[in-house]
Amino acid sequence: MTPIPLLPRRLLPTLWTGWICLALSSLTAVAAGPRIVASVDPVELRPGGYAAYTISFENGRPDEIAELQLPNGLENASPHPSQLQQVTNINGTQQSSYVLTWQITANEPGEYIIPPQEFHVGGVPYQSNDVRVVVTKNPAYPVTPLDPIMTIQVEKKKMYVGEVVPVTVFLYVHFGSNATRLGLIEMPKDSFAVQRFPLQPEEDVVTMGGQKYRALIFRSTLSGLKPGKLKLGPASMELQVAVSVGGTSNLNPFFGMGPTEIRKFKPQCNEIELTVDPLPTEGRPADFSGAVGDFQIASTADPKQLALGDPIDVEMTISGTGNFDAITPPVLTDSGDWKLYPARRYSPDGNISANIPAVDGNQLAVQRLGFSQIIIPKKRLEAIPPFEFSFFSPSKKKYVTLLTEATPIKVTGVEASPDAGVVSSSSSTSAPDEAEKVSPPKANLTDILTFAPGGNNGSRWLAASRGLWDDRFLMTNMILCGVLLFMVAAKLGYAALVSYQVKAGTPQRVLWRKLHQHGLSRTRFYELAATYIQNYQATSESLPAASQSIVDRHLELSFANHPQETDVPITEAERSQIMKTLRSIV
Repeated sequence: MTPIPLLPRRLLPTLWTGWICLALSSLTAVAAGPRIVASVDPVELRPGGYAAYTISFENGRPDEIAELQLPNGLENASPHPSQLQQVTNINGTQQSSYVLTWQITANEPGEYIIPPQEFHVGGVPYQSNDVRVVVTKNPAYPVTPLDPIMTIQVEKKKMYVGEVVPVTVFLYVHFGSNATRLGLIEMPKDSFAVQRFPLQPEEDVVTMGGQKYRALIFRSTLSGLKPGKLKLGPASMELQVAVSVGGTSNLNPFFGMGPTEIRKFKPQCNEIELTVDPLPTEGRPADFSGAVGDFQIASTADPKQLALGDPIDVEMTISGTGNFDAITPPVLTDSGDWKLYPARRYSPDGNISANIPAVDGNQLAVQRLGFSQIIIPKKRLEAIPPFEFSFFSPSKKKYVTLLTEATPIKVTGVEASPDAGVVSSSSSTSAPDEAEKVSPPKANLTDILTFAPGGNNGSRWLAASRGLWDDRFLMTNMILCGVLLFMVAAKLGYAALVSYQVKAGTPQRVLWRKLHQHGLSRTRFYELAATYIQNYQATSESLPAASQSIVDRHLELSFANHPQETDVPITEAERSQIMKTLRSIV
């Protein structure tokens, strides 16, 4: 057996010292326990803004997640924090950390101190450090790269009252996040009439400051309500964004965003000062109705050959760009020889929203508006006089009156004589004199029968001598009429069935069926109801109170953090009340 070599005596103190130091360091690490650090990002935020409050546990994990303690003025926007387990390698030693993150917000400016939070790790209580948060209208601390950015752009900084101008809102969402829910764009409307922005925006990709953003583009139009130097904005929007927990450094081009958490944001865009000039009074036509834009007019009439007293259908089309909602029917220049009926307004393109200005890129799109009017000539005429339409042109900076071309027609028939129907006084006075010479007839009472004809009982004369069913001609016609009515009813029923089947797939009917589904959550039901109102009332600048309350309730539930209210099924009583309101807007 090989003998075990013994260590020299001079090395034994050194080895004992190393073992003792290693044991002491292990005992110190165990006695120190986990390290808990609290932080907030950003430390300065705007009123209504959001910050991430993070608590990191090094070499430990809490036994349970305690309720977050915040001072008055700070609110917890995410009752359930996001959780992340991280493992790092420092000098060959692995170190684990457990991270909890809450979203906090505040509406009032001020300085807030978040007190230490107490947690139990292994049954032993530990506390975090306190954190200072400043809420100010002009924070010096920059926003994080993942915060959405909103801007507003107007094509013209100077306009006339009533002039329609394109306005665009840009929402930039960082590639490290994803907008999961968009709210409605809110903008003050005391000085401008702003058409409702679309729910589905255009999308693009832009690069700003070396970072890629998804650009969501919302296009609409506005017009000034009063003259002066007026401020537009700021516009704002509430939205939910799925943000990468690790920030921009956690983005991986091959594996996506990685772990994410839902945050709520309400970005605000910049204000823009606009100059609104009043419409000039010089040269204003008497029939000017307030239409502002650049338009053209055309007309047709049918029939062109007719008899006296027959109607003529005149179709007039106004095309161009501008405020179509203020356009009134063109006026006949010489209406003395015509009987006029009220004009009917319609869209030649079949679009019920034709009076809402459309936007094509950064320019107003050309639209068309039609008027149909029935006129009847009072005498034989050779032409229909021109119709006129007046408006103010911002490009020409003056009032313009357009005239349609006179339409040649041929009216046949005899005009009524002005003396027709007038009876001479001699004939009217002599007629009664001749009539007075004739004595009135006298009844011959001897013609009255004093006995009932036929039969012994003298009462058979009261009964019909022949029943209806005995008349073959009458019965045949009744049967044929019945068959004809049945065929007509069957045809109408088939047409109604086909019409119902064709319309059953329209978006409104689909929404209506979905609203009747059982088991809908309250959030889903109000989302469908708000979409239903949007489709039916897209042309109005403001919603009725009942409809607006449904839309407000939808937004409230969309951004609420109370699953016991938002995720529970809608009650039948609440459903019936909302459905009654929806029926009233159809």
